[in-house]
Amino acid sequence: MNRTRLNTVLGIIRNILSNLIRDIKILDHYQSDDREYLKIRIKLSKGFVEIREYIIGNTIRSYAYYFEFHGKRIWWNNKPHHKHISTYPHHRHEDGEVLPLEKPSLEEFLKHIREILKQEIQEFTS
Repeated sequence: MNRTRLNTVLGIIRNILSNLIRDIKILDHYQSDDREYLKIRIKLSKGFVEIREYIIGNTIRSYAYYFEFHGKRIWWNNKPHHKHISTYPHHRHEDGEVLPLEKPSLEEFLKHIREILKQEIQEFTS
């Protein structure tokens, strides 16, 4: 079987978010020649994550990673706007601000979300 980015992403999700996952849905996926597009929604114990990537060859050309819970929204992407950001086109939206994104990767995004949820759980159980 041909290993796709989808398979890789599902493995990353399960590895990093493991016990927080309630459901994973592949909303869209296609692959042709050297191109692949994926859109995944992950329902978590608190909130949800949505992942979108467009890949050409082995390069992620565009991505958008989104997280929402309790009205809080965080998303990272590389849309070519916000040219004033030092890491342009990579940037993150958090707490109503547009900020530089030093480590633009799915792994870093999911780790960031995991830490936010760990804090939420600790605050709830304290």
